[in-house]
Amino acid sequence: MKKTSERKSYHLVPAKGTDRGKQRGWLLKLRGRVVRYLPIKKREAVAFARVMAMANRPSQLVIHSINGRIENEWTYGDDPSRYRG
Repeated sequence: MKKTSERKSYHLVPAKGTDRGKQRGWLLKLRGRVVRYLPIKKREAVAFARVMAMANRPSQLVIHSINGRIENEWTYGDDPSRYRG
């Protein structure tokens, strides 16, 4: 019997700045803890986060917008079966 490992859920969220509330980079989180601070543009942060999630399959990557809403999501490896419903 094949043992499946637990899916890791990464979240890319905006980092809060101290300079008049301006957004300062992005945080890559895993299980609520910061894995990496990315002081770069969002496009570059998403590319980095996707590589990180792909390298640690099975995983999920959830991208949040500046206001905290979920903007996009990807899963890598062993996706659950889809059921009609």
